[in-house]
Amino acid sequence: MELDSLPSLFVSNMKVVPLRISKRRGNFKSTVTVLAMRRALSERISESCAAAWRAVPSMELRCQSRRTARVASARQAAIYFAHVVFAANLTRAGGIFGRDRTTARHACSRMEDWRDDGRIDRAFDALEPALRTWVEAFATKNEPGDQS
Repeated sequence: MELDSLPSLFVSNMKVVPLRISKRRGNFKSTVTVLAMRRALSERISESCAAAWRAVPSMELRCQSRRTARVASARQAAIYFAHVVFAANLTRAGGIFGRDRTTARHACSRMEDWRDDGRIDRAFDALEPALRTWVEAFATKNEPGDQS
């Protein structure tokens, strides 16, 4: 993985933390592994996609309070995407947004109920493979050992 392809900042619980990268014996050794970077990327993508879908600021989704119904439904969609599209377990999917696994289960249940509406189902059917493709395209670009 090239240094240019690494994000320079990582947003965690509304705090911006710079990534620390050290060079050892010609190899880049990052404090954030490739797997952790994929996980962080998938979290951010699910968050951004859900926030854009409900037209709310993405930072609102990580707030501790419930906020408005529009923000809460966007958060539920983001949890759903994290769980269904990116295979995060319910504890992890809820933890991204400061919620527990039972809240994540409720969010996924709500989104499955919303999918009974044909318009939402078609939107989610279009979004899910697009989200997977985007993460895979980024994650497989210049992984360690690639000569491309």
